[in-house]
Amino acid sequence: MSRLLRAFPEIESHLSALAGAPVGWCVAGGWAIDLFLGRETRVHADFEIAIDRRDQGQIREYFSGWRCAKVVPSTGAVAWGKDEVLELPVHELHVELGGIEIEILLNEFVDGSWIFRRDPRITRDAGLFSLPLDSGPRILSPEIVLLYKAKINRDPDRADLLNAVPQLSESQRSWLQESMALAYPGHEWLSCI
Repeated sequence: MSRLLRAFPEIESHLSALAGAPVGWCVAGGWAIDLFLGRETRVHADFEIAIDRRDQGQIREYFSGWRCAKVVPSTGAVAWGKDEVLELPVHELHVELGGIEIEILLNEFVDGSWIFRRDPRITRDAGLFSLPLDSGPRILSPEIVLLYKAKINRDPDRADLLNAVPQLSESQRSWLQESMALAYPGHEWLSCI
């Protein structure tokens, strides 16, 4: 195991469970921010990955021996049928086996671009959707993670923003600021980017 990942023993079993996954995936949410920073900055309540929606059948097959659920808006987590194809607004899946729980976030891609499901005017080149780490899994690009987190704006989300923004490149910051202004005009985070 790499030195980087030894610093994150809490997610070792999650990463091991994903080691043979037949689709491209990247760590999302707060863990993506901490992996980007190279240190654990806070306690995490969950472990999330992001995948292309078009890969849902392959990931469902990969986790066929696990408890699989989809999160339906206004209803919550319900069983995810083996051959069921999920469309928006469903974008979150939960898989669980032996105490390992993974949330899978389905993402939209069209013609080489990632599309923000909450505002399709906001896009990012698919090649910038995730970042490789020197030694470890890919992570969802931190500017995309922060754009998603801005909607709820909980204390852990604000902590992720304040920790990550100083480490973003100028192009990441610019994209985040423009996207936030479009999706959430007047949002309090705009002054921090």
